[in-house]
Amino acid sequence: MAAYFLAVMDVTDEAGFQQYAAAAMPSFEGVNFEILSIADGPEVLEGTLPAQHIALIRFDDEAALKAWYGSDSYKKAKPIRLNATKNGFATILNGFG
Repeated sequence: MAAYFLAVMDVTDEAGFQQYAAAAMPSFEGVNFEILSIADGPEVLEGTLPAQHIALIRFDDEAALKAWYGSDSYKKAKPIRLNATKNGFATILNGFG
């Protein structure tokens, strides 16, 4: 069953965030994934967003998502993201059906 990586954050350092994006891309090598959405300031239908930048990425299953997130390659990129953002969180959403 598919699993989804949802990351929500405010980007505070655009240049740093671009460095993160470049550093993170190699972590996807050999991984079956699909970037479903990258949104800055999406339209809110209800409530209040805790942050304005949202990424949603699909993986084949939770094990594949966790393997990517825990990979040495992504571990190198993650601190760059954390230093370039605030008010963030990342979570796993499991698919159904």
